[in-house]
Parts: sequence; C-alpha cells; structure tokens
Amino acid sequence: MAKSSLSPSRLTSDLDIFLERFKFVTDDTMRTNLAAAFQYLVFLAELERTYILEGTAKYLIFKDIMLHTGSVVECILNFTLQILATKDQKLKNRLLIEHTSYARDGLIHKLTDGKEIVYCTKTKTQEAITGDTKYNDLNRLALSTRLFNRRLFGKSDTIRKIRNRIHLCGLDSVEDYYTKKDIEKIFSDAKEIIDCCESKLAEYD
Repeated sequence: MAKSSLSPSRLTSDLDIFLERFKFVTDDTMRTNLAAAFQYLVFLAELERTYILEGTAKYLIFKDIMLHTGSVVECILNFTLQILATKDQKLKNRLLIEHTSYARDGLIHKLTDGKEIVYCTKTKTQEAITGDTKYNDLNRLALSTRLFNRRLFGKSDTIRKIRNRIHLCGLDSVEDYYTKKDIEKIFSDAKEIIDCCESKLAEYD
C-alpha cells in the first residue's frame, strides 16, 4: 500500500525557529538536536490537534510529548551546569558528583542466618558532570548551587519522574490516562526551567 502525505507544511515547523530559541546553547550539535526534538514535539501536538485519534494512539502521543519534553529539559540543565562549572570558580568545586563505595576487607563474625559481620574500606570520590550524569544528580546540584529554588526543583523532579516512565518494566499501571492538561502543565514547567537556565547563562556572557 502506498503511503500518503501528512502535509509537512502544516505539521512541521521551520527548524530555524527552534535553533534561534536555543541560541544560548553554544554547542552546535546539542543545539541542533534540541531544535529537532522541539520540531518533533510540535509535529506530535499538531498531529493530535489536526486528526481525530482514539485510544492507544491518542494517549501514547501525549506520553511521547512528555517524554521528549523531559529529555529536552534534562539536556539543557546538564549543559547549564557544565558551563557554570567552567565559568564560575566559586561553583566549580560544588558542581561535582559524589560517590561512596565500600570494599570488603575481611570477615569479623559469621552469623547463623547467613549474614556476616565484616570490616571494609570506605572510599569517597568526586566526578565532574558529563553527558551521562543522571537527571536526579543534576537536579540536586541545581538546588544546592541555587540555580533552582525549591519550587523549580520540585517541577524539574516531577518532569524527571515522567521522563523515567519510558522504562516500561517499571510501570505499575496501564498508561491510558494522559490528557491535554498534562501536556500544557509540562510545557509550562519546562518553559520556566529553560528560561531560568538561559537567564543564568546570560550572567556569564
């Protein structure tokens, strides 16, 4: 069966519009990827607005919009914190991810229930933010360095939890409950977080 056109002129926006929106992102590859992601979000929103969709198609489009919005917010937050770490010496040492590990050194006593009392070496390390840094760690750093206040931290953490729902094996219910109000809420919160990051970066121009 031949494919039919969805009229790209109606369902897609000019990529340049989004490239301009993210002009504060100085990494060209990241900015282009962000612009493409937002172009896709607009496509999905227009698809839902233009066509009558029922059941799975409708609520999964809503979910897809929220997942991609979460990824965009995470990316911008990661970029912002990395830039702050390079440009603000006062924040540099605070923008590190702390890890604690324990290495078993020996047995002290063996208990009857299979448990053991051991002695170990505790090691603490610190790592700079990378592209692989977890969203949860980014949120905590944004709060501790006052990029976020408690209210913005809560909004970003909610977006993080929504983004994590991409992992189907961790879901405890059927996801057939997303609505347009959910989309409007996450768009509003994402805009506030992105504006906050953009404003902070502007202080270092």
